[in-house]
Amino acid sequence: MNLYTRQAGLALIEVVLALAIMLGSALVLMTLLEKNLNHLVHSRHHGIAMNLANEQLESLNFAVASKGLNAINTGNDSQSRNSHQYNRDWVVSEGTVPGSLIVTVTVSWVTENGPKKITLSTMMAGPAGLEL
Repeated sequence: MNLYTRQAGLALIEVVLALAIMLGSALVLMTLLEKNLNHLVHSRHHGIAMNLANEQLESLNFAVASKGLNAINTGNDSQSRNSHQYNRDWVVSEGTVPGSLIVTVTVSWVTENGPKKITLSTMMAGPAGLEL
């Protein structure tokens, strides 16, 4: 006669292992979610900064096209987007080609991970027919 009979159901060790696997999977997913959210925030700030730099380059290019090279100067300003502050600096210097300027726009901002910045640079030439 067999004193030990197999009963249907799960043993305690099986339940504990299943819970441990589920908890580990949940922790991995939470870590991945946090990293993705951080990358999303960084991408949003970087995209806004790129747009601000491009806007300034286009504005300066329009001034050069309509009024000549003497119409633009070095400067700076601050912009607020999505409750965040961005500082924009632009430097105008003589280009390597006669009658041209090098314009460099830098946009900087501060995140919880420290200061960040992007820099765009281009060469501008005065329009034909305008005195340089």
